[in-house]
Amino acid sequence: MMKLNARWHRAHRMPKNPTEAQRLAWHVAHAKACACRPMSPALRALLRRRGRA
Repeated sequence: MMKLNARWHRAHRMPKNPTEAQRLAWHVAHAKACACRPMSPALRALLRRRGRA
């Protein structure tokens, strides 16, 4: 089972109606700070398309 970093989640809420750039930035930061779930394949593909693998 993966470990949730509750403190990080409380301090870093996803913006309401985020832009694609905001969504990607949140998920990249989330992947670095929390191990509650892996980044989705769709988001990883979007990062690759933007040159941020």
